[in-house]
Amino acid sequence: MPEQVQTPHPIRKPVRVFLSYPSKQKDLAEYVAGQLRVMGIESGNLYDEAAEGGNIRDEIKRRIQDSEVVIALVTPDSLRSDWLSYEMGVALGLDRRVIPILMDVTADQLPKQISDHLTIRLEELDRVRAMVSKDQ
Repeated sequence: MPEQVQTPHPIRKPVRVFLSYPSKQKDLAEYVAGQLRVMGIESGNLYDEAAEGGNIRDEIKRRIQDSEVVIALVTPDSLRSDWLSYEMGVALGLDRRVIPILMDVTADQLPKQISDHLTIRLEELDRVRAMVSKDQ
């Protein structure tokens, strides 16, 4: 894992983000969510912890609607999954800001719908704070 993020002050206005990640990388998602909290960015519950018996697509859509920014952990596993495309389609349809964080993939491997978004590498996670708060 990259170094722990050190942020002296949280961002002024709390920002709610939806964290998209492949279920095989839940540990990575928990690490990223913890680092976001250090920066004053609340990612809420991770999406595969949705209430049992509910429709996961509806739950994801609701969580994206309740968020201002969607951060996508893009890994080889997420590129092979239909969920990344679904979640990015919902986010873009709701006009949410999308920030792809790349791990073991390159920007040219991104799905077309998010290939024009500014990306960062997992090692640059500390840049998320400025990207999320730039319009505040």
